[in-house]
Amino acid sequence: MKSCKETHEHCNALEDSLKTSCPTRLLEISQTIPRLVCPPAGAHLAYTALSHCWGGGLPIKTISSNFLDHQAGIDMSSLPQTYRDAITVSRRLGIDYIWIDSLCIIQDDAEDWAREASRMASVYEGAQITVVAAWGRDGSSGCFHHPKPTLVIEAFEKNNQSTSGTVTTKRLFLRPRPDTRFLKRSHLSTRAWTFQEVSLSRRVVVFSDDQLYWQCTTLLESEDKLVSANHLEGINNALPSLGLTIRQAELPTWDLYYEWGMACDAYARRQLTFPKDKFAALAGVTQVF
Repeated sequence: MKSCKETHEHCNALEDSLKTSCPTRLLEISQTIPRLVCPPAGAHLAYTALSHCWGGGLPIKTISSNFLDHQAGIDMSSLPQTYRDAITVSRRLGIDYIWIDSLCIIQDDAEDWAREASRMASVYEGAQITVVAAWGRDGSSGCFHHPKPTLVIEAFEKNNQSTSGTVTTKRLFLRPRPDTRFLKRSHLSTRAWTFQEVSLSRRVVVFSDDQLYWQCTTLLESEDKLVSANHLEGINNALPSLGLTIRQAELPTWDLYYEWGMACDAYARRQLTFPKDKFAALAGVTQVF
């Protein structure tokens, strides 16, 4: 994050050119107990966004009857693990606000839902970073995952310099080279709403089932550095590429339309809980395109 802000000229130029405003509502997490806040018009606050799967059991959500309660405070213990982990990430990055869909949109208010859904492009583009909970199937999964190494070899090396013949043990960890199409295997990639969330974000940190992955408009890199690419055009990494393509400085028109076609094809393969959301879940990408 620090390197991106200090050394990525394209990322910084993009950030300077954006004319996004704060979301209608954010969770303020600077205190122990998070609370829902409504930033004043024209405010510019640094915030994190979360991309996740709701799963079968709906997570905690803001509705008309608890809206005022959520402004007073939301007990951390009432939040699903994915929300708590995303808040931890945001706090560790020094970002005091986070946008989470089920809490920042009034879910039983049709007018509010329609208005906020239409602003999704601005919400994810405006976030400093999006936390992508890729490996979990619902809010109880969390972001953090501790995989076991695929193979552990104990290598015994005899120390010939020692008169006592001391034997030291070194442990060598081996695993397959990571596949840059990692996101295709995740449950997140089967859900329609998450398509535009990842596409529109300028920076993402992906919590996958094997390790962390970073992607901004300049760099794709894995936690173990085995995946690293500085030129992202055309990289097949399974992260939706339309938003990345549009953010490049200059591209032929046919490239943009090719990416649009690929995006629509990829989007059509995903699933929606409510079929009526078909256009709303792509509206942000359509607006940017």
